[in-house]
Amino acid sequence: MELRAYCAYRNPELEITYWRTSTGYEVDFILNDKQTALEIKSGRMVHDIDLKSLKALREDGPIKHSVIAFIKDYKVIKKILDWLSIDEFKSDRPPPKRLAVADLFDDYAQNDYIDCD
Repeated sequence: MELRAYCAYRNPELEITYWRTSTGYEVDFILNDKQTALEIKSGRMVHDIDLKSLKALREDGPIKHSVIAFIKDYKVIKKILDWLSIDEFKSDRPPPKRLAVADLFDDYAQNDYIDCD
């Protein structure tokens, strides 16, 4: 609910949905018709189990960017959205800190760790 309110103010054209299968896979936020998938976790490290839903979504159809974010406080999503340019990743932004190894992910966007503390 907080994310929808923030996006309605910051970017009213942004479409926010979620994705879920009958077998239990789900991704927390899908932005702009599968342009960006955003999965929120409460831990601090990427584990294989954390990637299962994002991998299932990629198998279900094309997705431009997949992001997994680890947060302690829900309001930190605002910082994530400030870093993302919603429709695309801007090349002029400095890259976030690296946490995961490259072979765990398919592209640069999936390899990002955003320090929100």
